[in-house]
Amino acid sequence: MKILKLITFVLVILCCNSCSKDEEEFNETIDTLKKIGFTKIHTFPYSKRKGTPAAIMDNQVSPEEKKKRVHRILDLSNKYEHNFYESKIGKIYDGVVEIHSNGTTIVHTSNFIPVIINDIVEEGTIVDVKIEKVEDLKGGLDLPKHMLEQ
Repeated sequence: MKILKLITFVLVILCCNSCSKDEEEFNETIDTLKKIGFTKIHTFPYSKRKGTPAAIMDNQVSPEEKKKRVHRILDLSNKYEHNFYESKIGKIYDGVVEIHSNGTTIVHTSNFIPVIINDIVEEGTIVDVKIEKVEDLKGGLDLPKHMLEQ
């Protein structure tokens, strides 16, 4: 019997703040993102690139407005990511062990959840972890704000 795994993590990469998007159009983008309910949204501000058609288009969005829009999308992304993580509390997933330079051991699950564990496990090992809680990450790891702890 063959067992298939469904990866239940949906990520969209969004270059927002393109030229000539007015507030109404941007709000439509936000509404669409809410309707779809992505797990995580990776976003970055549009920036002009010399020699591209977009660089000479009218109605460029100001740098201040770009920054505001990126933060609105990131806030939405953080909410959806946190909700995704919380929906996994009590479940067990397999994942690959990674040891950071500061000694923290992270398991990256098959559905892309970073889980901090306290066990001593060899890097690269595949282990099962149970999601017990969701925490805000405070401190120097280069990981998402919301972390899970075994």
